[in-house]
Amino acid sequence: MRKTAIFSAILLLCLWCAGCSGMGSGQVAYVPPDDPEQIATAHVVSQDFLNIAEQMTSSLVTCKTVSKASKPPLIVVQPLKNESSEYLNTKMYTDKVRTLLIKNGGDRVRFIDRESFDKIEEERKFKQRDDVDKGVKSGHAGADYFLVGTISDIVHTKDGVTTRFYRFSMRLTNADSGIIAWEDEKEFKKVESRGGFSR
Repeated sequence: MRKTAIFSAILLLCLWCAGCSGMGSGQVAYVPPDDPEQIATAHVVSQDFLNIAEQMTSSLVTCKTVSKASKPPLIVVQPLKNESSEYLNTKMYTDKVRTLLIKNGGDRVRFIDRESFDKIEEERKFKQRDDVDKGVKSGHAGADYFLVGTISDIVHTKDGVTTRFYRFSMRLTNADSGIIAWEDEKEFKKVESRGGFSR
């Protein structure tokens, strides 16, 4: 009985080791983020995401509101409104747009980090103490514009074929008047069938 128990324990240990040695044995390779997806799908993929972000930032920095401004406008990026039928990481998209604008826009635009307001206020109070440098102005910077966006889609399925039409739009809205100073969009359609995929 004892030999059987020992044998069983050894067998389980061998199986566990074999399973561990097989983990991560598949091939993994780094590819550029804008490489075409290897998995056929009619959903939004990383290539779509990057293309749209690049188009929107290029359009925004060349619009007259930004390019002809006497001083860089202060912009607050609002969360992207997802009106599509699928889950999307909208924060990743807006963060990418802001990063591209900062990297490629030079000093033509500046952004207010509303997400860090609590930490900024905490730091301001800390700096107002007697033993800390008081070289900081009170009050938060006010936005000149809000950068907002929406993604929507129309989906049709018939006889095993699914068509997905997507529309990404972004606009720059004056924070005082509500006037839209700039707007652009990107539209594309994908068709997916049981036997294949086309775009």
